[in-house]
Amino acid sequence: MCMICEEQWSAEEMVVHAAIALDMQEVAKLSSGELASIKVGPSLTITVRKCPKCDIVTEKNGGCDHMRCARCSHEYYWSTGKAYH
Repeated sequence: MCMICEEQWSAEEMVVHAAIALDMQEVAKLSSGELASIKVGPSLTITVRKCPKCDIVTEKNGGCDHMRCARCSHEYYWSTGKAYH
C-alpha cells in the first residue's frame, strides 16, 4: 500500500509480459534510468522504468508517483526516478 495515497495492490496483480519487441532507442533510455516505451503486442505499448537501486524493470499501472520496488524495497518517484523522501 502506498502510504501517501493509500492505494493497495497485491502479488496477484503483478503481470509478466511475454514476446516483447525491443527498440534500441528505448533500451538506451531504460539503461540510462529514463522512462521507456516497450511494445508488448500488436496494439499494446507499456511504459517502464528500472528501479534506481537494483535495476529490476517495472511497469506502473495506476496510483500516485510514489513507488516501492518489490525486489529491494527502495522507494522512489516514478516520474523522475529520484529517491523518495
